[in-house]
Amino acid sequence: MELPIHRKPLLYVTLVIAALFAIYLSTFTHARSLDAYFPKVPSFPELTHSATYSLNTPPGKRFDASGLAYDTRTKRLFTINDKLDHLDIFSITLGKKKGAFDYPASLKRALRGKDTYPHKGKGSWHSTLDTEGIARCGAYFYMMSERKSLVYRVHAKTGKTTHHLLAYKTYRAQHPKQTKKWKALDRFANAGFEGIACSQKHQALYLIKERGPRFILVTNMPTGTTHSPLTIKTHFDTPHLGLPQKVAGRTCPPDFGGAAVFGDFLYVLYRNARAIQKVDLKTFKTVATQSFAKTVKNLYTRDKPYGFAEGIVVTQANIYLIFDNNARARINQPKNRQPALLAFTRPKDF
Repeated sequence: MELPIHRKPLLYVTLVIAALFAIYLSTFTHARSLDAYFPKVPSFPELTHSATYSLNTPPGKRFDASGLAYDTRTKRLFTINDKLDHLDIFSITLGKKKGAFDYPASLKRALRGKDTYPHKGKGSWHSTLDTEGIARCGAYFYMMSERKSLVYRVHAKTGKTTHHLLAYKTYRAQHPKQTKKWKALDRFANAGFEGIACSQKHQALYLIKERGPRFILVTNMPTGTTHSPLTIKTHFDTPHLGLPQKVAGRTCPPDFGGAAVFGDFLYVLYRNARAIQKVDLKTFKTVATQSFAKTVKNLYTRDKPYGFAEGIVVTQANIYLIFDNNARARINQPKNRQPALLAFTRPKDF
């Protein structure tokens, strides 16, 4: 039965109100569902987001961006793919603005490390290189293999490579109480070294152990052309900020996703807390913390409470974070499964 003419406007208004309420309810429910995947941590200042870049990855194996490095001379960013069996280093070219906070970025293989080290063996050694971290100091790139607990030093021009084991057993023997809960290197598996940073001034490497337990090893920088082992000078951790927690039915542990050196400070990427901790390299004390939680809340679809950030670079003006999204889609761009690079303005006091 057709409604009288005078009642049709009322019906239209009712339908519009119902539609708007449905949109509001959907948005509220969506925001609440996203909040459920974030642990409750202390409140910290939020970094100012300046741009999001979508990385146009090369064809072939899935590209899981897992580390970020910066050449201070050329002002170029570099990343790696943890799915490869080669020591490939990719340069990132940042494109021009495509939309609101949305920019394209292209990847190109800039260098392949040359190393004769046998990549296969028993246990966790029988796997891909699983390079999870990269840093740049002087003439070299430094790369970290999670599965093998090896540091690779790659000459930035020639690709000549040396590999370096850790004097891990020696350090544990020297510090039995402090390292009692540490596992053997060959038992780290997917909870091993997730990042690496370097300091020319302090002549040190900082190796970032992801979780179970997490810690940061401070070692010497390799010298010469030999595959010399790295001596562990000390180790430290940063405040856990209330983790571990039960989040969305899972245990969300304290973890690290990477680190970078700028000046006399180490900027540590606390992945599950969606925060960056600034550490004094003289005292190894955390002196400041900034959050990026609000920016990444609507970045990728999720069904677990764990973070995706796996690389960090700090410059005079900016902080860059790169994300290993494991081929997950963007929340607001369902067809976009590219890794993201986020840029933030670096606060003057951070």
